Amino acid sequence: MLLLDSNSNNGISSQSNSSQDSLEVRVGKNIMIPCPVLAEVIQQDGAFKATYWSYCASKSCTTIETKWLWLAGMNSDRETKVTHSGRYANRVNLTRNGTLEINSVQMADTTDYRCTVKRINYTSPLVYFVSLIVNASGKGSNFSLH
Repeated sequence: MLLLDSNSNNGISSQSNSSQDSLEVRVGKNIMIPCPVLAEVIQQDGAFKATYWSYCASKSCTTIETKWLWLAGMNSDRETKVTHSGRYANRVNLTRNGTLEINSVQMADTTDYRCTVKRINYTSPLVYFVSLIVNASGKGSNFSLH
């Protein structure tokens, strides 16, 4: 898991920029990807301003030029919105606890995902990265719904 907080560590152990979680899932399955930094922000600040998920749309997801495309978001009232276009149309959902759900996972969904939690005090947001690996066969993830 990668936590970023550029102002101070606020008791959070930040790891290197290359550290992140990795999940595996089989093609056609559903997966739920939690956003652990949302709970951390709520615990520290008592609330959050907004949470949103995006995915890497670049060939390389490790450079400053990485292109991140919005997938889903939630405001402080826990009202959610999800994308209704592109390859994720009608396949993503966002739960009120910030968990991203991707249904009927496709091989093209293999990429990096980012959950960003904006804080109510306008300090630097906390960010969580996860790599999703989709395989055509083999064992799926513990996070799989089926």
